[in-house]
Amino acid sequence: MASDLSAEVPFSVKRAAMNATAGNCSKITLPDLCEQVVISFTTDGTTADSGRLASAGTDGAAIGNDVFPIGSGAAYRHDCALGGHVLYLAGDTNSSFAHLAMYGSEAR
Repeated sequence: MASDLSAEVPFSVKRAAMNATAGNCSKITLPDLCEQVVISFTTDGTTADSGRLASAGTDGAAIGNDVFPIGSGAAYRHDCALGGHVLYLAGDTNSSFAHLAMYGSEAR
C-alpha cells in the first residue's frame, strides 16, 4: 500500500500500513525537505516487528533480495541527503506497520 508523506515537514512522525502480505513492498514517498528518516516496524502498532528497506521496487510486489534488514525492536536512520526520497519498505508480518520519524532542515 503506497503512502505519500511528501507534504509532511519539517518534523513529523507517521505510521504507514504495510502490504497485507509479509515481504511485499509498500512505496513510501518522503517530503522533499526531509533530510533524515528513522524507520521501525510493528505488527499491530505497538508490538515490535522486523522489516526490510530497499531503494527500488514495485508497490505491492515482493521486495526482492537487495534489502537492508531492520531487526525487531530496532530502528534505522536513513540520510535522505544522499538521495532517496522514495523508499520501499516491507514488514516481516502480514499487515504490519512502519513508523517513520522525518526530520527536515527547518527542524534543526
